[in-house]
Amino acid sequence: MILLLAIRLNHRPCFLAFVYIAILSMLKSYPSTGDPALYLALVGLFVNELADMQNSFFLFCGYVGVALLSPVMHNLWIWRGTGNANFYFGTAMAYACLQIILVVDSVSAMLQHDRMLQKLSRAQS
Repeated sequence: MILLLAIRLNHRPCFLAFVYIAILSMLKSYPSTGDPALYLALVGLFVNELADMQNSFFLFCGYVGVALLSPVMHNLWIWRGTGNANFYFGTAMAYACLQIILVVDSVSAMLQHDRMLQKLSRAQS
């Protein structure tokens, strides 16, 4: 997957770095709060290109939900002892699913934006 993304997105190295960081963060078993900080900060670089993302509202609500539930589940599991690891693991799985949706949706929006630019450049010439 890394080689294929590098071949397909070789003309956009910053976006490729964003995708690689998101994939690396996605593969961690128990993510921390700082994991999405780097790649979500890079999303601002691609505001115009990623404006056509299909699931942006769902992703926003999902990230807010996971950000609110993760400390609660950690508190129930570690400090209160009323929950088990599955509570916290469930929020980690929801977070990983959101990251998968973000990567797929952002790559498809970027490729769609590149196709639109190619059509416009062909029409002008």
